[in-house]
Amino acid sequence: MVEQSEEIKHFRPFVASYSKWLQTHSRSHKEYEDRKRYPWHVLGSVTLLPGDLPWEGKQVVSAHSTPLGTITVIAHEFRTARKRHQIDVRIDDRVNNLQANYRIVFAEDGTLVTIHVLGSDVLRSLGQRFIESGVDALGPTPPRKVLLAALRSCCSAALRSWRDQGYIGDASFEVPWTRCDTLRTKRLRVDLAKGRQHWLLIRLFEYEAHALARRCVNTADSLTVAYAVPNVWVPHPFAGDERVVQRIEEVAGPDADPQILARIAELRHLSAPLSKYGVREPTHDG
Repeated sequence: MVEQSEEIKHFRPFVASYSKWLQTHSRSHKEYEDRKRYPWHVLGSVTLLPGDLPWEGKQVVSAHSTPLGTITVIAHEFRTARKRHQIDVRIDDRVNNLQANYRIVFAEDGTLVTIHVLGSDVLRSLGQRFIESGVDALGPTPPRKVLLAALRSCCSAALRSWRDQGYIGDASFEVPWTRCDTLRTKRLRVDLAKGRQHWLLIRLFEYEAHALARRCVNTADSLTVAYAVPNVWVPHPFAGDERVVQRIEEVAGPDADPQILARIAELRHLSAPLSKYGVREPTHDG
């Protein structure tokens, strides 16, 4: 019998399957719970041979003539320093009705090194899981950026009807911004915007909302800065229209989904240790 060469014996096809991820990770890996929810039924059904990339259009993945989803290659780059193929794809998972962008990294021989959701999609995914599963989705001591992402997901769900009124989520605008006594401009993320007619900005803490309101009060025709956690003390409170700074529950109104309001209450307790100025229980008047 002919002995296989080392190259053939150790070759791994360029397939991002769940089993191949487990070959280089384990069920005790810190990201295991997140990774096992990935759309492997789509990811693992396609061979991503670098020589064939980028594709023209989408690849449709089906089982028994039933479409499971599509995969579109966004970009492919070979990182020469570590000899790794970095492939960015967009997945449309028709089984779970989800869409997200993923970065898949293969070794030069086709071994799957890692896979993760791209950029802000990671936080957006965590926020959506928090709405569905509660605090267990975030872990015992989630960092500030994760808490804020979860809060933004809750607000997006609570204010879904705003989009029917012409509001756009995750908009960005150039605004004047003073830093170290120097006036500059910066791109400001606006959670919900109707042009410059009305902006909604979201912050975790009441004191942050007041600080942001002072900075942004003249950047839009109308401004609302919503917060989740009331503080015992607010340094330099916003001195303008009291309707600018509001608790998220006030912005959402009486018709808000009770489950979403319950999730916001959970976030309030999780965020409390990060507050600089204490935490007070919310009251009906603010």
